[in-house]
Amino acid sequence: MNELLPNLTLVEDPVASLRTVPEVLAARAEWHPDRVAFTPLLRVVAPGLPVTYGALYRRARRVAADLQARDAPGTPVVLVFPNTPDFLDVFLGTILAGLVAVPVAVPRNGRGMERLLSLAGTARAPLAIASPSMRLRLDRMLGDAEGGHGLDWVYADELGQTDAPAF
Repeated sequence: MNELLPNLTLVEDPVASLRTVPEVLAARAEWHPDRVAFTPLLRVVAPGLPVTYGALYRRARRVAADLQARDAPGTPVVLVFPNTPDFLDVFLGTILAGLVAVPVAVPRNGRGMERLLSLAGTARAPLAIASPSMRLRLDRMLGDAEGGHGLDWVYADELGQTDAPAF
């Protein structure tokens, strides 16, 4: 290839050497803090977006700091979110904290809630994080669910309220 284009210099993508999602997110936030990282398909559903790498990393770090104070690295955490932008903050924050994200389908009825609780039990997850938009529905379903759910439930709007210390 250099014979055809002798003046061409191939530049290695610096992200290619990074191995984990936290490394890539931190690098993108440092190198391109104002570049768009996420844009929803329907902006009506998610006002205030698109989100830049810098903003996404700051929000994920805040969530991570809260989660690290709760659980040890490697702990599974159930994530219950519809298709909303706050899922991304919590998912990435969970990974940054060194926890294991276990996304599950949003339960639509009691049977779905029983499946969710069974999955959480199988994963041995002590914590479930849900979208604040689901608070009333989940509270009702948890009250109707048979047996103890044994999960500590937290809603995404309760996480990341302060600046993140080093985590």
